[in-house]
Amino acid sequence: MPSHSLGTDSPFPPLPRVPDPDVLEADEPAWTYPSSCAGGGGIALLRVWRTDNGGHLAMLTENGIGVSITNAAEEITAKLSLNYPGPLVVLEHYRKGDGADHERLDQVVVPPGRSALWRPVWPIPPGQPRPRRSPGLDARPRPRPARRPGLNARRSLCHMRPARHLLGFGRSR
Repeated sequence: MPSHSLGTDSPFPPLPRVPDPDVLEADEPAWTYPSSCAGGGGIALLRVWRTDNGGHLAMLTENGIGVSITNAAEEITAKLSLNYPGPLVVLEHYRKGDGADHERLDQVVVPPGRSALWRPVWPIPPGQPRPRRSPGLDARPRPRPARRPGLNARRSLCHMRPARHLLGFGRSR
């Protein structure tokens, strides 16, 4: 069982700061990824932001099409690393109802030569160590209006809502 503690030997990089959450490097509602699992791959919502440290923050939202983002974590991380150079932090987002009674966000890392490791970012399950949060992160859900006109209702709900409130963007200054 992987450790979720965030001590000095933790394989998890700190969550980076995103200078402008409204500026996305990628916003792909049907991003395809490979997988060595049966099924050969899947489709997820992918959003990528540039971070203050010159790297990228990638968030994938599971949509139930093909192999899950969790089962394809190694392949997804490898594909993202090729497309987004520099430090990369990968987050998996699951909506309420995808195996849990609440939304959740997990950070995933794939250390060289090892299997993927996960740690909860939001919400923190009872009994788990609580990592120190970056100043810009806030676990309180916040509504998010659709940014682009003309999206159908289903796409605007599943495509636009999760990112800002899960990462605490949009806080009043």
